[in-house]
Amino acid sequence: MWLSDNLLTDDSHYAHHYKLRDEHGCLLTQHGGIWILELNKFNAKHIESEEQRWLQFFKTGEQLNDDALPDWMTTEEMKQAMNTLSRFSEKKNVSILNIKLGKTICANNGRFKRSMSRLHSN
Repeated sequence: MWLSDNLLTDDSHYAHHYKLRDEHGCLLTQHGGIWILELNKFNAKHIESEEQRWLQFFKTGEQLNDDALPDWMTTEEMKQAMNTLSRFSEKKNVSILNIKLGKTICANNGRFKRSMSRLHSN
């Protein structure tokens, strides 16, 4: 599956499923292929299918509030997806915090070394 914003500009459909065939047209498998989902073309007013539910999640998941989920997010699968997204978000925030902390330590370590050098040179 490939999530894209605007890959196929000459087509207004948001979902494309390509199947793998050989040069004779023989299908490799019934259960495979490449899905391209163009999220900017998906604009459902009401979520009416599982496909739409997932597309809406992919499109707006990061802006959702865990404590006030919309009705279309009330299935067990969507709750699990939201939980996974929250865990990734927490890990991302921890990683950003660790990077900032590391930069601060490096900056302060340099200051510490310069201060110690000045003390020893006096």
